[in-house]
Amino acid sequence: MNVLKVVLFLLLSACALPAGAESRPLRGRVAIDIGHSPAKGGAISARGTSEYLFNRAVALALERELEKMQLRPVGILDLDREVPLRDRVAAAELRRADILVFIHHDSAQEQFLKPWSYAGQNLRYCDRFSGFSLFVSGKIPRAGESLSLAGAIGDRLLQAGFHPTLHHAQDVPGERRTLLDPARGIYRYDQLAILKSKTMVTVLVECGVIVSPDEEAMLEQPEVQQKIARAIASGILTFLGGR
Repeated sequence: MNVLKVVLFLLLSACALPAGAESRPLRGRVAIDIGHSPAKGGAISARGTSEYLFNRAVALALERELEKMQLRPVGILDLDREVPLRDRVAAAELRRADILVFIHHDSAQEQFLKPWSYAGQNLRYCDRFSGFSLFVSGKIPRAGESLSLAGAIGDRLLQAGFHPTLHHAQDVPGERRTLLDPARGIYRYDQLAILKSKTMVTVLVECGVIVSPDEEAMLEQPEVQQKIARAIASGILTFLGGR
């Protein structure tokens, strides 16, 4: 772990805490947000599949895993319709969730994408990056707890055989994210609107890089999707048990 960056993260986030914010009990009520929607599907994979479909599969598997672990999921937010970013956090808060997990799959910046043809489609791919990443904000009341949750999820993903990607810390336009924990692939991203909750622990999980042809082929397998979901759920359980 990059100890100095983590310590600075905790000190900066503590400065913005309302009195007692992190002492309020968490009840284990978990909301899941599927990144994007059928109409606006997010990144396009190396073989032309919408990111939303990858997100949806893992989100559904995660809900099942949370139920098995009796972690009181409050459901998947607006499963198949378009929801503006500003409304996603509010929807979880209305359901009285105290943990909100965003499920996404990753791409790469334009300069790293290369053209190729697959099944008669003109598409793009990138074989330079692979792996998961986790994003938290340092400017929310539960910033320290969000970092702890990300760490627990990262540990479980590593134990399940997955590895982090560090390409979001590269000094290129569109990246330059602060890498808090290289071993677990945890980044700080204060500007991301969906991570800005006043009441919840929030973490965004990029499950893998779908513009990588090899990683896409792995991520589309149902058993791998379940494995990722189980790791995320186990990380949540570890985080709550650690309290």
